[in-house]
Amino acid sequence: MLNNIQQNVKYFFQLMTTHPIWPQAVENGILSIPLSEDWDTRPHFVHMVPVWSRQRYTYWLSFHLNLTGISAYPIDYPTVPKGQSRIRLIFHGANTKPEIERLVKSICDFAAEMLEIESGKSEEKAPRAARYVYSLLAANAAEKGA
Repeated sequence: MLNNIQQNVKYFFQLMTTHPIWPQAVENGILSIPLSEDWDTRPHFVHMVPVWSRQRYTYWLSFHLNLTGISAYPIDYPTVPKGQSRIRLIFHGANTKPEIERLVKSICDFAAEMLEIESGKSEEKAPRAARYVYSLLAANAAEKGA
């Protein structure tokens, strides 16, 4: 099982760092995965991988991942220092390659959408997943207030 975890994390790093959107997402501060630096030179990996983004974007990424069927929650203050929120991915030996591929695709789709918003190519101010979640919250609040 431990070997599978090692292979799964290695596969995740390989897919993330070779994805075409990765360099631009990192350069623009949309994504950061500190453990992915020099991943190919390390003999061992931990099963917990933090994914960093901008403060608000961390929540938006968690919305995006959850809406694509991937359980991910932001870790925020006071668990981590203020301004250093992140998503903590947990890999286990039973994760399949298609699951890891879906995770990478989802993260990279989010990054691509944020790059589009930031560049002004989109008129939206927030990604689809955030707009959807906020609309659910507004509808719930309106229902309770009625």
